[in-house]
Amino acid sequence: MELREQMQLALDALRAGKVTESVSQLQEVIARAPAVAAAWANLGNAERERGQIDAALQAYDQALRFAEGGPDADWIWSNYLMTQCYREAEPGRPCWQIHEQWGQRLAPAQEPTWRHRWDADRRLHVGWVSGDFRWHSVAFFLLALLRNLDREQFEVTCFSNHPDTDEMTEILRSQVDAWVDIHEASDERVLQQIRRSRVDVLVDLSGHSAYHRMAVFAKRAAPVQLSWLGYPGPTGNPEIDFWMTDAIICPPSESCPWKGSRPLRLNAGCHAYHPPLSESEMPPVAVRTEHPGPTLGCFNHRAKLSRETVEMWAEVLNAAPTARLLLKSRCYQDAQACDEIRQQFQALGVAAERLELWARTPSTREHLEGYQQMDIALDTYPYAGTTTTFESLWMGVPVVTRCGVEPASRVGASILRQLGRSEWVASDRRGFVQAALRLIEDAAQRKDFRTTAREAMRLSGLTDGARFARSWQAAVRGVWQEQVRKRTES
Repeated sequence: MELREQMQLALDALRAGKVTESVSQLQEVIARAPAVAAAWANLGNAERERGQIDAALQAYDQALRFAEGGPDADWIWSNYLMTQCYREAEPGRPCWQIHEQWGQRLAPAQEPTWRHRWDADRRLHVGWVSGDFRWHSVAFFLLALLRNLDREQFEVTCFSNHPDTDEMTEILRSQVDAWVDIHEASDERVLQQIRRSRVDVLVDLSGHSAYHRMAVFAKRAAPVQLSWLGYPGPTGNPEIDFWMTDAIICPPSESCPWKGSRPLRLNAGCHAYHPPLSESEMPPVAVRTEHPGPTLGCFNHRAKLSRETVEMWAEVLNAAPTARLLLKSRCYQDAQACDEIRQQFQALGVAAERLELWARTPSTREHLEGYQQMDIALDTYPYAGTTTTFESLWMGVPVVTRCGVEPASRVGASILRQLGRSEWVASDRRGFVQAALRLIEDAAQRKDFRTTAREAMRLSGLTDGARFARSWQAAVRGVWQEQVRKRTES
């Protein structure tokens, strides 16, 4: 079998959730051709998919060694940086510092002579760059903003970097002034197209996730560039001026160490949740019937189940012997991946039969119906959930989260404190375990939350797209006005 064919088989297996087969195939490719950077990088992707973060990072290290100076280096770096977000930072080497190291590799941007009109109050042209203008979490949060954006103040263009389209693509397309497919275009062509379009504010919605265009931002495509939504913190790209955040994820009282991107704190939090189904299609919030013990659960990606997360959850389960744990992730259709997570819990005193593992469900409705089988959602650490946290709350399931130092660990705290549920937010492992045990013991509180959750979310502003749009618009207008002042004073 040719190397290319075997590599493709490995990638097909990974997309199908057959992670063990993918790892095995990639290891064979590497044994035959140990200096192929893409093989090492894809091995890193497969190891991350099954939650082996240390092994993934080791594979990316090897990939970067062989890719240095070549065409694969950029996407391998992005996978490496994204994977760093899934584990606790090494002493003396925080996550932001690793991202900054990547940013220092980039060539300084040659800023063009802008043809923009430096008017602080005119209608602004905002460009959105993403590979997720489809049935994807990013699209739903974006839709809540687009449907409420003041179109007299903002012109909107989407630059779509994904070859596939679906019904969500068409919905988003109907909400904007212009749509440009860029997935087949070179970075240079995209750069010139954005500049010719006279985009005033260019928004990255991908960070280092798949189908990004970090290279376009690195070359300075617009006078103001910012990142929002698709990545858990600053990207490290020195040409992205701001990253959108809030006062909980990035407290104003603490000095932000990140260079390049400044925090742009939104008054209404970072998100407005747009449920993925209409009210008539949405499964109802079902009050749980009597059962032997509560079901704890998490529908986050397996990669987010760090060693610290598993140990923390095991403490909860050992202190609540009647509780069960329901987990859902694509890789759980792989028997060995299921065995690995069960063995990890068994080593910490939690019997394998207390875990129930689900792979992907066929539809969004069935995915949301899964929350009807859950009493309490346990958040991951240090990379907290976002969409899963909103889904849990919308389906009436309380969420316990742990708030750490890195931005990725503070999103759950931002959401829950907006909801007025600070008692579900912990600052350390002990606090997390105690918060979970209090909810386990308080069936009345859980039942009450099930019946009031959606109204509580509406009242909190978490689903108020109009409120969020006002906050977003004010922040963007403010940075544009700052840009105008600099231009007119220079």
